[in-house]
Amino acid sequence: MFINATDLIPLEVSPLTNIERIILAVLCAVVAVCGILGNGLVILAVWFSRRLRTATNVYVVNLSLADIVTCLSVPIYVMALMSWETWPGSELPCTLVAALSMICVGCSQFTLAGIALNRYVLVTKARDVYTSLYCRRNLVISTICTWLIPILAVTLPSCLELVTWALTPSILVADQNIRNHIHTTLSWPSYCTHCRLARSSYVTLKYSFSLNAIVKTWRRQLPNIQLHPWQ
Repeated sequence: MFINATDLIPLEVSPLTNIERIILAVLCAVVAVCGILGNGLVILAVWFSRRLRTATNVYVVNLSLADIVTCLSVPIYVMALMSWETWPGSELPCTLVAALSMICVGCSQFTLAGIALNRYVLVTKARDVYTSLYCRRNLVISTICTWLIPILAVTLPSCLELVTWALTPSILVADQNIRNHIHTTLSWPSYCTHCRLARSSYVTLKYSFSLNAIVKTWRRQLPNIQLHPWQ
């Protein structure tokens, strides 16, 4: 059973004022520009410096790429915020931006989990084990998976007409008719909710590996720590 837009975001929610919309649009534009420049510098640094081409930085570059793609979609939000009376385009940009945002968020989550697992293996396992696990082939496969899993999670339910993707109307568009025209961010059936819980559980499990590595390292070094008399 589908969830209507009115179930997620009531229409009686007061829209933003014109001043608030201008401020929010400017902030979004500034964040997008800073995000593109900052993450672009990260990618260029790894590209030009051989010393930075490590297994961990493969995930860092992948994370920067996901952030850049997200920042490139911000102009659609800015355009929607600055549309006072009518939406200047079709629903297709809204659908693409909403789906792309979910894909990039999912990619970022899996990439961060991959960094945590990478640190866990580096700290708790032998150097040979780390080198064999994070060879070039495995890095390529794991990086592709960080994109492929969110893409499938977004496109398959949409192709099966289980999910509707678009921007949030009550925030981006003030006009009542346009708010009814542009759909809500997403309409989750119950099984898609379970998919989100499964993805969050997977990420939580990987982060627990990192925490376990920190605890193990601390316990190993604890006997060598010289405590002061007052401690």
